[in-house]
Amino acid sequence: MLVIVVLIGVVGFMVYKNHNKTKPTPVASTTTTKPTASTQAKTPTAPDPYTGWQTYTGTDFNFKYPADWTATAGNFGQDRAVWGTAVSINPNSVPTTTGAFVNPPASYSKSNSYTVTIKEFTISTSEYLSYSGGVGYNQPTPYNYLKTSGQVTSGLFSGKYLTFLSQLNTIKNVTNKLPTQGLVTNQSYDGSSGTMTEQGFVVANGKTYQITVDSTDDSAGNGYPSVFNMSGYTGTDLYKDTVLLLNSVQ
Repeated sequence: MLVIVVLIGVVGFMVYKNHNKTKPTPVASTTTTKPTASTQAKTPTAPDPYTGWQTYTGTDFNFKYPADWTATAGNFGQDRAVWGTAVSINPNSVPTTTGAFVNPPASYSKSNSYTVTIKEFTISTSEYLSYSGGVGYNQPTPYNYLKTSGQVTSGLFSGKYLTFLSQLNTIKNVTNKLPTQGLVTNQSYDGSSGTMTEQGFVVANGKTYQITVDSTDDSAGNGYPSVFNMSGYTGTDLYKDTVLLLNSVQ
């Protein structure tokens, strides 16, 4: 009888032990999948806006300009005085149907000359302004138009501004409040005031420059500047190429 009780106790203990045995915790398996060429996102490459452009290389700076433009370098000054060197960059032809210019009177109704000029001075600005031909842009008479169109974002003149202005005191019978010239300036002008607070020079790498954008109509041989229609001009390739050119100066 005692043997039977002992056997029952042993069997009961074995059953209890097996039932409460600690089960191993399952380990989650991780699988790393390497991206394949087909699953990797492809970032599109932005086209180079300077593809096909020419390169001008000077002593102190270089820049890119469109293939159908021409760059001409030389000295500038007055009489026998040399004030510095200048590079004039012109498109070989300027379309007149793009809305870039206001239709002026018949005596100069055709715009056929557009020039970006980069002047590098070899004399001081005070000496330059002492000559009768030296012009400072901070004139006492307010400009009829004075407004910045955009900022130079790269290159030698990065952080400067492209500003358009006009006094219109040399042009007759032309719509007022419109510009006749672009100028690279040190600050931005919002058009609320016609007062310019600088002389029109910018300094880069220890050199003094003056950069202008002009369009002159010589159809009647009078040299009158053409009037920019800013709402149309800033949407043209002419303006976009001008900005790209300024951004490329190194």
